[in-house]
Amino acid sequence: MTSAPSVDLTTGITLDQLRYFAAIIDEGSFHGAAEALGLAQPSLSRAIAQLETRLNSVLLYRTPRGVRLTAVGEEIIPQVRAILRTVHAITAGCDAHNNLERGRVSFGAIAIVTQIWLPTVLATLSASHPGVQVSVHEGGSRRNISRILQGHDDFGIVSHFGGTNPHATNGSITLEEIARDTLVACIPARHPLARRTRLTAADLRSEPMIAYNEDFIVSDAMVDAFGPGFQVALRTDNTETAKRMVAAGVGVAFVGELGRQLDPFEARGDLVYRRVDGMLTDIHICVATPGGFLPSPAARRCLDLIREAAMSATPLPTHRRDVREQARSERASPRTTASGRPPRAGLVAVSRERQPDMTTNARTQH
Repeated sequence: MTSAPSVDLTTGITLDQLRYFAAIIDEGSFHGAAEALGLAQPSLSRAIAQLETRLNSVLLYRTPRGVRLTAVGEEIIPQVRAILRTVHAITAGCDAHNNLERGRVSFGAIAIVTQIWLPTVLATLSASHPGVQVSVHEGGSRRNISRILQGHDDFGIVSHFGGTNPHATNGSITLEEIARDTLVACIPARHPLARRTRLTAADLRSEPMIAYNEDFIVSDAMVDAFGPGFQVALRTDNTETAKRMVAAGVGVAFVGELGRQLDPFEARGDLVYRRVDGMLTDIHICVATPGGFLPSPAARRCLDLIREAAMSATPLPTHRRDVREQARSERASPRTTASGRPPRAGLVAVSRERQPDMTTNARTQH
């Protein structure tokens, strides 16, 4: 007894062949299936003949009344339909993700971004694509880079100082700059240094500092300017805490100037911001992505919205002054500079006092 030749699946069975086979059964004839599929009947007959050859089996009998399944055809038609349903589910799922009907994106961001840009970005994404799930964690740049390298996040929003790049990872991370910020000193309004319009690192070297942990690049600037042994009054990861401590006179902190847009302390006159010569101050805010990584449609859309928010954001104009605070300061201390002229007024932002939002009120550090 000779055995039947085995089926050589390496020659390939196409999805079209399976789809044509199922269509013939559904329509009851080759003619009806050809019309439903928009094919010439000879092309359909040829495809079925190729399928039968590849399977080494006759699947259909033609009869005067149409077609009839053979025993093999009856056995495999449920599996053929299951394959077609699976393929349909696969393509439908991909279409849903490509059309942003579904999707998932996870990323980390420095807190200034979560406070200033992400509320609008996430609200827009949720309203236009409610099926997309977004997971955001707020953290320092180094932690955000680490999460990308570990595969936890699709991308991250990080920062570094101009001329330096602590996030170099031998090409495994790509940085795309989307905005700039400036590091400034945050000091109590009643501090003698608050009367000056600009400071140097030497002016602040003996001051107690509100410091951050090493995940945040602000720590790099402080060590660079004051050395590793500068006086730490308090260490925190929360800029809101840092500002409260500054307002209470505990020490001096350093923050990004963009964060002044959300600062009720300056509006109340509790603290002031000053630029500092002799420090790393030019902050580059960047999108960090895995090198060679093609983000998902949801991640791409989220990135596009973040870029748009960064481009449309209006940085706090440092030339604006609160005239009332300027006049009050000059009345309290009518001193002059070495040239005999009154000193320039401090740069005080005019902002609306409000209770910080509980979901994004904590950090504005980098």
